Amino acid sequence: YSSLSLIQFLSDLQSETLELEISKVSAPFFKTVGDLKGAPLSWLTSLIEYPFMFSLLKERLATKDSVRAMLKNTVSITMLSTQGPGKNVIPSQASAFLDIRLLPSTQVESFIDKLNELGKKYKIEVEISERSDSTTSEGESVFVKKMKKLIESEVKDSALTPFLSPGATDNRFFRKIGIQAYGMIPILIDY
Repeated sequence: YSSLSLIQFLSDLQSETLELEISKVSAPFFKTVGDLKGAPLSWLTSLIEYPFMFSLLKERLATKDSVRAMLKNTVSITMLSTQGPGKNVIPSQASAFLDIRLLPSTQVESFIDKLNELGKKYKIEVEISERSDSTTSEGESVFVKKMKKLIESEVKDSALTPFLSPGATDNRFFRKIGIQAYGMIPILIDY
C-alpha cells in the first residue's frame, strides 16, 4: 500500500551512500583553512583537488556536519502526508517533500533520474515542486580584494575565503539578475 511503499523508498534513500567530492567552489576554503593552521595541514590541503589526497582527507573532513554539506549532495525528509477518507482506512496516496541540496557540479535532472530509478520498485515518482539553482559570485573582484586586505589587517590570523554555503541565501536573487553579491559568515576554525 502507498504509505508503506513511501516509507520503504525513503528508508532506502536515506541508506543510499552519497559520494563525497571536492568542488572548485569548496577547495579554496579548505586550502585557506590549511594555510591558517600551518604545516602539515597546509601541505595536505594544498593538494586537496588531487583525487588521491582527497581520498585521504575526505572522511576526516566529513566528521563535522557543517563541512560534510560542502562535500556531498544532501537529501532531507521534511514532510510526509497521506490522503484518505478516515483514520481507519488505508490511504490510496502518500507523498513526501524532500529538501535536496546539490553540489554545484551535480546536474539536477540526472540526480532526479537516479531517485526515480530507486523509486521504480516502490512505484514512487519523484518530481520537482520548487527549484533554486546554485549561484556564485566572482571571487577576485575589487570588492573582495579590498575586503580581504581590510579583514587581514584588522584581525590577526584571519582570512577571507570562498565558502560553499550549505543553505540558501537571498544573494541568489541578486546574482540571477547579474549583481555580484557576497555573504559574510564569520567563523572560528578549530581543527
